[in-house]
Amino acid sequence: MDKFKLYKKWFWMGVITAVVFPFLGIIYGIFLLVEKRENLKKEGIIILAIAIVMGVIIFLAGRYFNLQNFSTAVIGQPKIGEILPK
Repeated sequence: MDKFKLYKKWFWMGVITAVVFPFLGIIYGIFLLVEKRENLKKEGIIILAIAIVMGVIIFLAGRYFNLQNFSTAVIGQPKIGEILPK
């Protein structure tokens, strides 16, 4: 009787993957959801939820930083008038 235990190494690797790379976490969570064993389905739901939440957070943070023009300040991209000849 293999009960659901949160200390399995593949579960924690899935959680770390979902936090760092949400797209891969979604794929891994879906793979766990289609498995036949019940405990893997529970792990898949948890990993899928974490991946979706982290994806939304990263998306919103990216939009916020892009609206604040942090990317152009860090990279130092030239403005349109500097590129085109007059």
